[in-house]
Amino acid sequence: MIKIKEEFRLPVVLCISLLLVSALAAGSCFSKSLSVLSYAGLILAVSLSALPLILNKSLNISKETDEGIRRSQFYSMCINGFMLLTIAIYIIYKSAVLFANPRGISLALTGWMVFSALTGLIFCMLILYPQIRKNKDIKTLFIKYAMCAVLMPLITAASVIYYVKDMYFLDPAVSVFIALFIIIQTALIMKQAFFNLIQK
Repeated sequence: MIKIKEEFRLPVVLCISLLLVSALAAGSCFSKSLSVLSYAGLILAVSLSALPLILNKSLNISKETDEGIRRSQFYSMCINGFMLLTIAIYIIYKSAVLFANPRGISLALTGWMVFSALTGLIFCMLILYPQIRKNKDIKTLFIKYAMCAVLMPLITAASVIYYVKDMYFLDPAVSVFIALFIIIQTALIMKQAFFNLIQK
C-alpha cells in the first residue's frame, strides 16, 4: 500500500486528479475525441468534491467555527459548481454539433489517454483506500473514483466501434452520458457545501 501521511492523502489525490484533467483536456484536442474531454470534466467534478473535505480539515470546521469561514467555503463551492455546469453545457452543445457534423478521431491517442487516466485513477484509489473504513466521506470519494474507472471501458469500446464501424454518433452520445454524470456530481457538491454552511 502507498505510504503517505494521512493529512496529505486528500491534497495528493486532488493534485493527481488535476494533472489528469489537464492531460486529458490537452489530449482531446489532438485526438479529436469529445468523450475524452467529457471524461476530463467528470474527473474534475469528482476531484472538486474532495475540496470541501480538505477545507474542513485545514480550517478545522466545527461547531465553534466562524460563520464567515463557512460562507467563504460555500461561495467557493458555488463558483466551482457554476464552472462544472458550464463545462457540462458546453459538452452537450459540442455533442449536438458533432451529431450534425461528425468527425474522425485518433484511436491510438485516445487509447493512450484512456490508459493514462485509468492508471492515475487507480493510483488515487490506492491512496484513499486505507482511510475508507475510518471516514465515511472518504469512502464516498473512493466510490466516485471507482465509478470513473468503471466508465473507462465504455469510452474505450465506443472509440473502437466509432473508428472501425464509422458509427459517428457514439462519441457525442457517450459525451452526453458523461455530461449528465457531471451535472449529478455538481448537485452533490452543492449539497455538501450547503450542509457545511447551515450545520450548527
